[in-house]
Amino acid sequence: MIERKFIEDGIKTQEVEKYLNDLLSAAEYSHTDLKITPVSTRLSIYVGRPGIAIGRAGKNIQILTNELKNRFRLKNPQIDIKNIVDPNIDAAVIAKRLAAAFERKPKSMGVVNMYLDKIIASGAVGAEITISGKISGARSRSNKFLRGYIKKCGDIAINYVDKSFCIAKLKPGVLGVKVKIMKTLPASIMLEKNIKQGKFKINVEDKDADKKTMKKEIVDDKKADKEDITKEEKVSTKKETVEDKKDTTKEEVVTKTETVKDTKVDKKDTVKEEVVTKTEAVKDKKEVVEEIKKTTTNKDDITKITETEKIKK
Repeated sequence: MIERKFIEDGIKTQEVEKYLNDLLSAAEYSHTDLKITPVSTRLSIYVGRPGIAIGRAGKNIQILTNELKNRFRLKNPQIDIKNIVDPNIDAAVIAKRLAAAFERKPKSMGVVNMYLDKIIASGAVGAEITISGKISGARSRSNKFLRGYIKKCGDIAINYVDKSFCIAKLKPGVLGVKVKIMKTLPASIMLEKNIKQGKFKINVEDKDADKKTMKKEIVDDKKADKEDITKEEKVSTKKETVEDKKDTTKEEVVTKTETVKDTKVDKKDTVKEEVVTKTEAVKDKKEVVEEIKKTTTNKDDITKITETEKIKK
């Protein structure tokens, strides 16, 4: 099911490309970037002449949105018309311009060389234009025009080469115009090319110097790592000392509180003992007083008895 969806999306994008190419041929249509989202579909259309594509007060954009909704069943199409930065490097624009030139003047092959010069002057690495059909005479043939460096196969030919094809309708038949433009090269190929041309010379002395610099950098990195490690150790030791101080202060506070509590308890105990001793002393004094009283009473009784005995005699 997922594969079918991908295939359907690819077919839809190709149909939209074909429709826009036919509709916006006067505006030098190049290509579209179509992004399908769950909410809407964004269409960024790249054109050589954006004024013709937009129209007066954006009438052409309204017509395009309605057509894309009804014809291709796109959800909420949002069109953004963008101008091509350099049309001399765009393969589609050059193919259309060449086709228009051949329709005006069928035997003007000097136009091809003029466009190749423009492509190279605007900063491209290389370009190739092939024209096939009834160029001159009854038989059809093909002419190739090459300028600069261009890759024919591999990943670079797929990703770094811009390709386009256009048809020029003439009286004797149809002319096919095929344009290939290599805008940039990968960094690895550019380096190889510069070494071959002699722009970059690699000497043994340079290699030795590079090795020395590499060794110095390695030594510097090791020193920096050691310094970082020592700094970290110092910071960790400082943190540990601070924590130890905090622990010692906490222990001192705890010991002080415990000593204060012990002294308070001891004072209370001593006060209680003093009170007890005082009460015992008071009790002892009371007992002594009572004994003295008893002895005094006994003495009085004895004296009374003796007196009575004397009186009786």
